Amino acid sequence: MTYLVAADSDFPKRVKEIGYSGIDAIGDPCKGLDQIKLSTLNSIINSIDYDPDFMMTDESLVYHESKEDGPWMWIFPLVFLNAMANLDKSLIPSIIDKWLKTDEFQLPHMHNAKGDAQEYFDIIRNNCIRCVDKSWSMYLYVSL
Repeated sequence: MTYLVAADSDFPKRVKEIGYSGIDAIGDPCKGLDQIKLSTLNSIINSIDYDPDFMMTDESLVYHESKEDGPWMWIFPLVFLNAMANLDKSLIPSIIDKWLKTDEFQLPHMHNAKGDAQEYFDIIRNNCIRCVDKSWSMYLYVSL
């Protein structure tokens, strides 16, 4: 399962006690969303080159259990949150179009790529706005 979670900066310390049912209650499900898709979106919204290390460094991994199936949790960079939260609404359709044309959305199993890209984008942006407004962080939570 994959979730986006908007929460305070102490959230990683509480993740284990919250457990899966707590994550399910407070997070937004985003099955199929991963760091590769997020890095391509980051490169588009910030007009930078693709960064294969986006949210893949030891510093961005804020929680993990040493089990084969996780869970793992990464924190989003503040520059990403601010860029998404402050996007000019008129640019959103072209950003989603560019994102949709990347390899990550051209895979054979992506039967509803346009719908998935739009849904991911809306969930990400809404959470970014919430995080910026509340001075929170945003996390990508993954458990197999």
